[in-house]
Amino acid sequence: MLVNVAVLLVCLPVIIAAKCGEWTDCNSCASHKEGDGMECRWCDTSKSCHDFSIDPDCQSSQIIDLAYDCPVPPRNGFAYTDEFGRRKILPIAAAAHAANPQACLTNAVNGALLKRKLTVQCDSKKNDTCSGYTAVSHFDRAVLVSFRGTSGTEQLIEEGVESIFKAKKSFVGGGNVDAYFYDAFYALWNAGMRDDLLTLKAANPDYELWVAGHSLGGAMASICATLIVKLNMWTAAKVKMVTFGQPRTGDMAYAEAHDSLLYYSYRLVHQNDLVPHIPPKIINNWFDSYYHHRYEIWYDNNMATSSFQVCDRSDANICSNTQTDLSWDEHTHYFGVDVSNWGDQGCTPPASSRMTEKSHPRKIFNRIFNNAKKFKNADMHFHQLILGFILFVSVLPTSFAKCGDQKTCSACATNKYCPAGQAAKDPYDCPVPPRNGYGYDEKFAKTKALPLMAAAYSTNPQACLTNALGGAQLKRQLNVHCDSSATDTCSGFTAVSTSDQAIIVSFRGTSAKWQLVMEGADSIFKAKKPFAAGGNVDAYFYDAFYALWNAGMKDDLLTLKAAHPSYHLWVTGHSLGGSMASLCAALAIKLNMWTASNVKLVTFGQPRTGDINYAKAHDSLLYYGYRVVHAHDLVPHIPPKIFDNWFDSPYHHRYEVWYNNAMTAGSSYQLCTRADDDTCSNTQSDTSINDHLHYFNTDISAYGIAGCH
Repeated sequence: MLVNVAVLLVCLPVIIAAKCGEWTDCNSCASHKEGDGMECRWCDTSKSCHDFSIDPDCQSSQIIDLAYDCPVPPRNGFAYTDEFGRRKILPIAAAAHAANPQACLTNAVNGALLKRKLTVQCDSKKNDTCSGYTAVSHFDRAVLVSFRGTSGTEQLIEEGVESIFKAKKSFVGGGNVDAYFYDAFYALWNAGMRDDLLTLKAANPDYELWVAGHSLGGAMASICATLIVKLNMWTAAKVKMVTFGQPRTGDMAYAEAHDSLLYYSYRLVHQNDLVPHIPPKIINNWFDSYYHHRYEIWYDNNMATSSFQVCDRSDANICSNTQTDLSWDEHTHYFGVDVSNWGDQGCTPPASSRMTEKSHPRKIFNRIFNNAKKFKNADMHFHQLILGFILFVSVLPTSFAKCGDQKTCSACATNKYCPAGQAAKDPYDCPVPPRNGYGYDEKFAKTKALPLMAAAYSTNPQACLTNALGGAQLKRQLNVHCDSSATDTCSGFTAVSTSDQAIIVSFRGTSAKWQLVMEGADSIFKAKKPFAAGGNVDAYFYDAFYALWNAGMKDDLLTLKAAHPSYHLWVTGHSLGGSMASLCAALAIKLNMWTASNVKLVTFGQPRTGDINYAKAHDSLLYYGYRVVHAHDLVPHIPPKIFDNWFDSPYHHRYEVWYNNAMTAGSSYQLCTRADDDTCSNTQSDTSINDHLHYFNTDISAYGIAGCH
């Protein structure tokens, strides 16, 4: 009897958690696991629960595997209105940018009265200031608190540095928040803002509290509203928070705490505003990722009208998270006004015309900023750079007309007076078709490159060579330590196929989560390294490739080349292996080991490998080089490309072949003729690890380990 009870107790959890399909609501589904420990996932399109093998017709943006990400409508009676955001909160937020907020309060907030404006030092170097003010509107029966946004490039850089190098700080309102935002808020709070709010509350006990902020000010506003409700200074029903272009402020625990405390909390996002996407959210909430709280209000337009979308999920891949063509201009402009300038002008006139992308001097300033590091005077102050910018812009108006004279993409993007617009910002980005006779061959990718790439995941590549490559012969498989921790290995092999008259080199992809961490860390903390074939490449990829190259791969290739001088060279790899394959192919041609006409490179899910100069060098060397990308594969989008190629950004070389489908037999593909093409997979924001692991409807590593059967 006891044995039977014991067996029942052991089996009961499995029985209880046996089937994801039993759950009929998102929250229950995303909170549970199958009997084998596999997390259940909700498809919001079909309103059904699945295990990992979710219905392939369910778009990845509609797959929910976190209960917090389930749709939750705003509370009854606390819905956002365009009139409130546009007419009430915008001038309150803009006033924080003014030396004298009272002008805005008088002109645009029904004569509200300023209590006090506070300005404090708010970074570890004591270079930057943060600012906010308190006020009261007797007309609206509301106490007001508003925070100024980022005030300069140096402050923006300092915010970014602290989000990378400093751990989040535990917050009394719940969860953990960004160190810079935490310190900035408390510097103001403890300098008198808390006391001013208590004074205003005591004088006006039944008034609402309105909290506002733009950019950095939005993050401080979020923290402020959360804290005030947590400390019972105001009840949740009396607090209204609206922010503009708010960055991610804390982790998921903070987001959940914020949502549990606030009844009226809305983050307004203007179309492609860059700042709400930083600090970046990491997939599957790894490493205590930054995470937005609810509710985003997305204006996917110029905000001239009241058309907007209420996004009822938290930080999901919907609404503004679907955008990849991010814009600084749309961050500075909300409801048709430049927020900081409008505040400086006392919030008059009520609207300002937004400069067109074609004529905006920012396009010229970006070029000056990009070249600032080339100036010999390394101590040059930012205000000197601004002065140079103003002087430069003063001579431009008559020159802008010359853009229309340019008849080709390359000429237009090269003309220094021409803002090249959305088509191409650099001549390298102009469309270039593949060379005649070197077009993409899907059959080669599927029947040759795929099994060769998969074989690199096996401890015995010969099995794949025998089963899928007509008996090609392995020369040698190499395994080496390839990171500074000496814990990760990189692997690749060389082989020869007499039937194909080809020498083969293939590189294995990332083999563990920790290796992925090391790759990411090196891309952030280590400078790119100059590469013999041209340009600069990611330090991790460089070290990994040369560890294999110098361990015998170069010698093996030379030996095979000497034995088969007329054979072509085929180079392939997946993920990290794709980057090493890219370096290998470029170097083999640069060193004249093979001619360009005899080299074929095909990679799968390749990350960005080097800078734009490496990409240009690569394309000048390779005749046949294709990066295959499966639908929403995450990895081709890392390391991230920085808009307008700031800071020597990572940049993809040509040619992307994008399968925006399941890659089953007969699936179509798009050949992308621009370099780091923003018309192909770069249009996707709902990225997927599953798509990275599967190519041509095959689990790559499992296929290779099974001998390509």
